[in-house]
Amino acid sequence: MKKIDYISSGCSCLDKILKGGFPIKNLSLIYGAAAVGKTTLATQCSVVAAKKNAKVLFIDTDHTFSLKRLLQIINSQDDVSNKLMILTPEDFDEQSKIIEDLESYITNKVRLIVLDSISSLYRVSLGAIENTYLLNRELNRQLAYLSELSINHELSILITSQIHSTFNGEKWRIEPVAYRILSYWCKVIINLQSTPKLSIKRAIIERYLTDVEKKEICTLAIAHNGFKNINDVNH
Repeated sequence: MKKIDYISSGCSCLDKILKGGFPIKNLSLIYGAAAVGKTTLATQCSVVAAKKNAKVLFIDTDHTFSLKRLLQIINSQDDVSNKLMILTPEDFDEQSKIIEDLESYITNKVRLIVLDSISSLYRVSLGAIENTYLLNRELNRQLAYLSELSINHELSILITSQIHSTFNGEKWRIEPVAYRILSYWCKVIINLQSTPKLSIKRAIIERYLTDVEKKEICTLAIAHNGFKNINDVNH
């Protein structure tokens, strides 16, 4: 396969502020509230990669991956669904086992791994296990392993996460679940937000590789076939 340096989001305005897309040899994080479009964006990236003849491993912890939505986003006669492998862990332990076994699925055509979402089964386990230290250590181990895979196999790894509110003594802050662990490993961080208009979303780039200070914003439209530049969709 032709060597690539990033996986396109499929939306040129977002790719522009991502300097081409989600970089290979790195973990990228998309976080936001429920139903904001995290899975849609992750699916869209998968379709873009598949249309370029790459294979994608998609870990669906929420069991929300939709074949109907996939076909809407494909929006062509190209049969790329066979380039996606969907893995569906039932609990956090199984999520760990799937991540540990990912290398056995990787061929020279795999260029993208999606984990949607990394925090769902982790959050369920938090409610059942008193010793959160062990759970956090395991999440950290999963991310360390994913980071190693991304470098060794020249992959882009795209992770989504739910959010929660924390209070820092002065004000409430919205951040990803397990923020400290995720922010350590993920070198690209996007906060995907809703706006007063249902079909319009805001993507805030909070980190891009070594640039952790400058925040860039891209306003997107979400349509039946995925995210588009806002000027490309009639509202």
